[in-house]
Amino acid sequence: MSNATIDRNAFEALCELAASEHWCWRVSCSTCGHMYFRYGFRELASGGRPASEAWQTRERQHHELERLLGPAPPLSCWPVSEQEALISVFSSASIDRIASAVKFPEWLAYLGLALWHTQEVERRHRVLTRSWVPQLLARMEPGAGSLALLNAILKSRTRPLEWDDLGTIEGDIRPEDTHG
Repeated sequence: MSNATIDRNAFEALCELAASEHWCWRVSCSTCGHMYFRYGFRELASGGRPASEAWQTRERQHHELERLLGPAPPLSCWPVSEQEALISVFSSASIDRIASAVKFPEWLAYLGLALWHTQEVERRHRVLTRSWVPQLLARMEPGAGSLALLNAILKSRTRPLEWDDLGTIEGDIRPEDTHG
């Protein structure tokens, strides 16, 4: 394994794996409830890395995940410690690298899932807000309506970036930034 693979952000790697295996990213999917992401996030929170041989969350192991990793993680209300561990991984991810590896709007949905599963801690600390809003601002069309929203979130001392904000900005992302 190369140093570049080892040093790569684990969330970026998870996003590439999710795209290659076509994981469901719908928050309220009534079939799977974005199961692979929930298991993958649980592995990330435990220090796992998708590039490692110990990584379990893969489509080919669909029927083995519960045996290997325990019951499916909850759809919401994750323990604060897991949310904090996830935010630590998510916050150092490059949206540019994720967007270059994953089709639009999937990459934006992956960010939304990250925000969904960390929303309690993000409301308190705004770590992802400070990391991701400037990166999202750089991807906006000049004069886009959602520039005001993102700038207001960035300037606020209390308002975090929320998962449903990504649906609001989706139409304002520069077309050249929508090709994964």
